[in-house]
Amino acid sequence: QVGTVLCASPAYLATRGEPRHPAELKQHHLIASADPVHWDFPHYTLKARARLRFATVQGAINAAVQGAGVIRALSYPLHEHLASGQLQRLLPTFELPPQPVHVVYREGRHASMRVRSFVDYCVTALREHPAFQLA
Repeated sequence: QVGTVLCASPAYLATRGEPRHPAELKQHHLIASADPVHWDFPHYTLKARARLRFATVQGAINAAVQGAGVIRALSYPLHEHLASGQLQRLLPTFELPPQPVHVVYREGRHASMRVRSFVDYCVTALREHPAFQLA
């Protein structure tokens, strides 16, 4: 499963404080791919201005690690940064439920053995990888 995670660096949180509700994010520096920011939470939708915008998720993650603000991204590209302590998960009780990961391929008499082997490998690897084990 993969979910959307909100996080920021410990250094950023030390200077700006940790939000207790999604509405408080309007007072924070938001890092996003679009402006205005439109982030859905259970029973709340945040509409605010992004302080920084990036075309790539990795660029936004790098900015968050450097203390530029709060980012919301899928859990798997954030996994190593969260595990190492470079980023800290925020508002976990306001996260939307995780979604399953699907591997789609052509099945039946047209499916090659190479494709089937690759799919089997992906399924096993994804099930075992800690980035897809949301707590």
